[in-house]
Amino acid sequence: VLDRVKSGSDSLDPIYNSEYTGPRMAGNQVRKTFVLHATGTGSSGSGNPFTVGNATATAAVGSQRMDLRTLVPAAPAYRVISEGGTVGQYRLEYDVSGTEMSYLLNVVSARDAAEAAVSVTMNDLGDSWQIQLSHPQKGSATVVLRKGETTAGGSVRVGGGAAQPLREDVQGMLLTADGPVWTGGGTPPPGPSVPTGGNQPAVSIQGSGSAGAQALPQPVGSPASPAAATDAAQATGDTLARRIARVRGFLLDAWRRSVEWLLAIASGADAAAPATAAAPAVPVVSATAGRGDTLQPARHTERARLAR
Repeated sequence: VLDRVKSGSDSLDPIYNSEYTGPRMAGNQVRKTFVLHATGTGSSGSGNPFTVGNATATAAVGSQRMDLRTLVPAAPAYRVISEGGTVGQYRLEYDVSGTEMSYLLNVVSARDAAEAAVSVTMNDLGDSWQIQLSHPQKGSATVVLRKGETTAGGSVRVGGGAAQPLREDVQGMLLTADGPVWTGGGTPPPGPSVPTGGNQPAVSIQGSGSAGAQALPQPVGSPASPAAATDAAQATGDTLARRIARVRGFLLDAWRRSVEWLLAIASGADAAAPATAAAPAVPVVSATAGRGDTLQPARHTERARLAR
């Protein structure tokens, strides 16, 4: 997980316009925080799952383990905070400051308690980092990540295979009738868009979710007559309308369930929470600068997000 975080000299008051003349904090004094969550241990979830070492930490929850290795900065000052609540959640975090442009480079892995942990080493190559990952049974991999505020790319090599270059551009994601799909090579033709809310750009609606995220099928060649052209356009329009209706129905249903859940939580009626699929055997793990998700079954993860 590589986070490039840049801070600026901003207002110390909740005023953000260009005419502000009040107190400010210099960009190099702003603290940027990496956060990683895990559920507590024990039947009540009140036990601290984290064991902290030198730039390493492990969360033990039942027979599952989540390992964190921080590569940049070299000597993070970890702290573990109990968030309490009905979920029994703990938060590990550390800060960086001193420069406007900061990097947070971490390796997060999950395993069974009986398995060996992934071994991690790093070489600083000046304009990039070379990260070596190895496991006694599962082999090795080498990841190269470029530095810089706007640089992208790098490479991934598994075992003794050829190095596969990472993308030099920002990879797009399309919202298809089968769910979100990463775009393949090149840029597909833009499709109709659905507003995503907030400050996020509209999401393109494309055809069936294939590996290349192809656009909606279009009539090929010239129709034999104006009537045929009208029929082809009508068929394409009907297909698009059905797909938009499916996506709209899915989003509205998810929004309605979220609102009902929030109201149930606010009133203390946990039993009113919407039904979800059975919790998976493997915990859900993710991490990002400033925000992380819990190491816990899916239902609790969603509840933790809504409760916050």
